[in-house]
Amino acid sequence: MTRYEDVAQADEWGCAAACVASLLNAPYDQALKWLEYEKGKPVDQRRKGFEIDEIAHALFGQGVKVVADWYPVDPIPDGSILCIRGPGRYKGYHYVLKVPGGYMDPWFDLVPNVRKACVRASLPEKTSIYVALLQTP
Repeated sequence: MTRYEDVAQADEWGCAAACVASLLNAPYDQALKWLEYEKGKPVDQRRKGFEIDEIAHALFGQGVKVVADWYPVDPIPDGSILCIRGPGRYKGYHYVLKVPGGYMDPWFDLVPNVRKACVRASLPEKTSIYVALLQTP
């Protein structure tokens, strides 16, 4: 596996874990464990996604410093994890990872039980960035 590789979320609420795995060049299961540790619950007991602070703490635990930015800079630096939402494709919240050439979306097609990741050139139509985790030096 390489950094910024496409990583599909293995769980319905695993988009954050897939983004962390891709960013850190780690197996999905390991990224999920880091996030579950911060959440304090295993994935099958959560029934909702991870919060931005849980992702930030998991990254910090692996030596990556980030800052949450409610109004992301333009252009968004590669390696940023974005929480997107919208009235369109993603009615709730969904995490994607900014990578060279676009955004790694860990469940781009939203087909139930067939989760596939791909890099999108742009964010899905009618979505907006809610918050971004930007890496700091």
